[in-house]
Amino acid sequence: MINMKQKYLIIIFILLIGFTGSSMAVADNYEELIKNKVIIIVNGEELNTFDQVQKVDMPAFIYNDRTLLPLRTMFRIFDIVPKWNPKNRSITAEGQNKKIWLQIDNENVKVNEQNMKIDVPAKIFNNRTYVPVRFISETFGIQPIWDGVKRRVIINTLEKNIFLKDFNVSFKAKDEVDFGQPVKLRDSMYQIMSKSRPGTKIYIVKHSEKIDKTLLKITAEIPLKTEDFTEISKIDNRNIYYGEYLNRLENTKTGIFLTALDKSTLIWYFYGMDFDSAKEIVESIY
Repeated sequence: MINMKQKYLIIIFILLIGFTGSSMAVADNYEELIKNKVIIIVNGEELNTFDQVQKVDMPAFIYNDRTLLPLRTMFRIFDIVPKWNPKNRSITAEGQNKKIWLQIDNENVKVNEQNMKIDVPAKIFNNRTYVPVRFISETFGIQPIWDGVKRRVIINTLEKNIFLKDFNVSFKAKDEVDFGQPVKLRDSMYQIMSKSRPGTKIYIVKHSEKIDKTLLKITAEIPLKTEDFTEISKIDNRNIYYGEYLNRLENTKTGIFLTALDKSTLIWYFYGMDFDSAKEIVESIY
């Protein structure tokens, strides 16, 4: 005869099993995986996740609040062929000046030989290795977007995020410009060069004062250097200002943008870029 206390314990046990099963169901059951799959959109098109070897669809799924995608499908987005080591069940992938090392069920990973930790490691499901979408994407400078309404992840490889660590600011740049990694020239200046377009580069200088005081200093110099500066004017409602600087030594005209950054100002010098492309980069920091 089961007493009331035992009944409550049985009910709690059943509920615990139910909750555990529901959190793992997508990873344990192929039918549930297909039913609850996550769509991956790459540059506006749905990613093909059909497995040619197993002749079944192997889509992305959510595991512990992270989206996982088959290994080779994930790295194919970045035109990289990963290497699988069956001895220690690890993955190595190299490309775009990055080298990634992961291991099945191991939260410890390496990026360019630097040790890191991720919250959800690589997993094996249905004889296929799955890797975390966000970690791989962000390693290659891409910020994926989660669309919860349509259960999809949006990845745009035609743009990449460039992070200026000391300024704690990032911006987006179209991949066609092919910018390299930022180079810190001094505490208040970064240089970013295009790898495929000689002469295309950006200098970002941090000024320690607010944008209104920085503007007063710069505009005060304009009447004295009319050959060097044009008038700097506001171009929208987000504290973005634009002017031009004439380099008399090189006889080149450089676009200059000023943007507010907390209690300081960033001054952007664009070489070899048109106004619209430069403005798009500057606007992406907001």
